Amino acid sequence: MQYHDVYDWPKNFLEDSLMSENNELENIFVDDYIESIINAKIDNIEEIKLEELLTLISNLSSFYSRLRVSLDEILGEKILSRLLEEADKEAEGFSDISDNNPFKRIDKNDLPETIKNILEEE
Repeated sequence: MQYHDVYDWPKNFLEDSLMSENNELENIFVDDYIESIINAKIDNIEEIKLEELLTLISNLSSFYSRLRVSLDEILGEKILSRLLEEADKEAEGFSDISDNNPFKRIDKNDLPETIKNILEEE
């Protein structure tokens, strides 16, 4: 088994998933994809090669997991920064109040009944 195949597995899965989202393929399920890889590539390899493959996949998994967490933190910081800027504009009276603005003031009479009750209790 050549280990460079391992790098193609997630790439191929993502490509097929994107095609599935565009209705070019039927739904792609991770478990089915993994089963097809095991059946086609892994079932008949030697124990030592399987251990090497597992180490490689563990390292890749660790890398992608940490990358995902880092990107999630960056996205959170960007969203927070944008919301703080919008809040500052709103506080200064310069904000364009649109329906998409999370800081749009809602009249108490427009609130759903449950939220009105909560506010009245306070």
